[in-house]
Amino acid sequence: MIDITHKKSSLRRASAEGYVSCSQETLNKIKNHQLPKGELFETARAAGLLGAKQTPFLIPHCHPIPVDHLEIDFSLQEEGMEKLSPISSGILIRVSGQCIGKTGIEMEVLTSLSITALTVYDLLKPVDSEIVIEKIHLVSKTGGKTIYEKGLSQEIRCCVLVCSDSSFQGKRRDESGKYLCKVLESYQAKIQDYQIVPDDISSIREQVKKWTQEEVDFIFSTGGTGASPRDLTREAMIPLIDKELQGIGESIRFHGLMRTPFAAFSCSFAGISKKTIIVSLPGSRRAVKESLEPILPEIFHLCEVLSKDTH
Repeated sequence: MIDITHKKSSLRRASAEGYVSCSQETLNKIKNHQLPKGELFETARAAGLLGAKQTPFLIPHCHPIPVDHLEIDFSLQEEGMEKLSPISSGILIRVSGQCIGKTGIEMEVLTSLSITALTVYDLLKPVDSEIVIEKIHLVSKTGGKTIYEKGLSQEIRCCVLVCSDSSFQGKRRDESGKYLCKVLESYQAKIQDYQIVPDDISSIREQVKKWTQEEVDFIFSTGGTGASPRDLTREAMIPLIDKELQGIGESIRFHGLMRTPFAAFSCSFAGISKKTIIVSLPGSRRAVKESLEPILPEIFHLCEVLSKDTH
């Protein structure tokens, strides 16, 4: 199965449609409750609900997810009616579902639709030998990071600051800052500047002030967010911040705590200084990766929020 541990949970929706074509005579028997195997729609709906819940047991690479809501609807398409579907007569089946999870619910919806259609077929085959199940297809799906990756109306200008005594002195090669640049560029952000400074309040503050005066969109820093005496990034930057964005720091720590209890020691934070958004991340490459997972690419939309006239 594909690794989805890096993904964050979000509201996922999907809908699908399919058709069971049959004769007008068969539709009349459905309406008059004359099927030998009993009531059609509630039996098929129950089967569809069970099918959705069994999806990960039927499809090998499908991840188990909570099916928080599932709705199955039927519409009769009779001869002479304005067409609801490509079939001349039969049943249109619509299934929609939603969940809060790390991956989409479209496979559950499609499986539910397929099982529902097969149940309809089974209940109708004693009275109709020409039934056809056709055109099962996904109508829509939403959720996940794709809804946030579109629609950015401006180029995102970023600066990356590495706060590390050892990297500044050349004793250790910087990996976290370079990785941070690579991830930001993968979202089409422009790296306007990249600097390494020692774990020193005045050095950190001076560089941040310079970038905020240039009105860059984002400053991402890495390092100096731990509990040791030389972890001073928060102390250096907080006085420069006009408004702290507490939810971002909380999201980073919550995501981290699901992976290691040591994430509770982190002082990662985010805030707004003038027109620049500052995001302070831990110092290790792995911690940077895990800290970015819950906030990218959504955080880029803060640029649009700040650019709007709120007066």
